[in-house]
Amino acid sequence: MRLLLSDGSVFSAGQGGEINMLALQIIETLVAPGIVRRSDRGLYVARKRITLYLIMDYLKAGWPPRLLRHQLRLSEEEMNQVMNFLDSHRAEFECYTGAAE
Repeated sequence: MRLLLSDGSVFSAGQGGEINMLALQIIETLVAPGIVRRSDRGLYVARKRITLYLIMDYLKAGWPPRLLRHQLRLSEEEMNQVMNFLDSHRAEFECYTGAAE
């Protein structure tokens, strides 16, 4: 048996078709309507392996969102939603990451 996981990866069951439920347990929470999700690894862009912490590091280093979008292969809508989320939650996000300036 093969299952398509939320991050696009494929999980194959062991012999006899038994699925280890612990291996399948993915903790994912919709943080805001749209693209931002929270998992056990933190805030990230849905269907991508890109954390908001990485995006914030690039932005703090002076990368313009337009170039960052191309570098990370995000659509214009994905980047807009990430930027809106960061703008709306900047104080909370920086407090959580310890990055407040």
